[in-house]
Amino acid sequence: MRSNELFGAILRKDFPGKKVCGVGGVRAEENPKRRLGLTCTETYKGRTWGKILSRAEGKYTFYPIFDWSYTDVWHYIARFDLPYNKIYDFQYAYGLPVNKMRVSNLHRETADHSLEYAQEFERDTWNKLVERLEGVNSIKHLQDESMMCPAELPYMFSSWREYRDYLLEKMVQEPHRNTMKKRFLRMDVHYEGMKTRRLMYKAQITSILVNDYYMTKIDNFERRPDVMVWRKFKKTGHVEKRDRNNPFIFGETEE
Repeated sequence: MRSNELFGAILRKDFPGKKVCGVGGVRAEENPKRRLGLTCTETYKGRTWGKILSRAEGKYTFYPIFDWSYTDVWHYIARFDLPYNKIYDFQYAYGLPVNKMRVSNLHRETADHSLEYAQEFERDTWNKLVERLEGVNSIKHLQDESMMCPAELPYMFSSWREYRDYLLEKMVQEPHRNTMKKRFLRMDVHYEGMKTRRLMYKAQITSILVNDYYMTKIDNFERRPDVMVWRKFKKTGHVEKRDRNNPFIFGETEE
């Protein structure tokens, strides 16, 4: 389960009837969804870099390093000799790119690749994980191929949309299947006429393969700058010169 509601509940429990804020480390650089959330909507007295937990109760969360890059974070840690999770050292030595270095829930939709190497870093944690979650050890052996959308459309399907619908029917159980189906159908209608639609279908297929019931990957797709430009183009019919290479406007027509 998500822990989003937990932080607000802690503030309400420990500080009843008081104005209070929590402090978090969310940064705009991490993904488009967070960048929009931290820069577009006022949270408190002109500040956008926070979250309103309860305006009536005066309870907020603020993210003071929202505009830091990951290099700023590591510079700060090194400068002040702060303790940090040494798993990052293992990941760096392992050769992971920066955007894949994540210390979090090992089987959530944005960190599932951690299952491919966690055994090498944390033996005891891995053994407990295998005992608790069915299929984890299989993921270790299958590597990326088990949870990644294939680069080419499998030959037995005539379109990416057909492939998506097949996986949705065969791999997702209720009530999540109905929730995802409604979201996908809504996108099919909303993005009618968009070029290079395979990129949309691939994002949906990946969500199915990693059990992304909260559809974080779909949210990230819809907040891609080039997708947002397409939505503006659909509404206004106008294209800026800098967007003349946008694949969703000028790409190939496909299903």
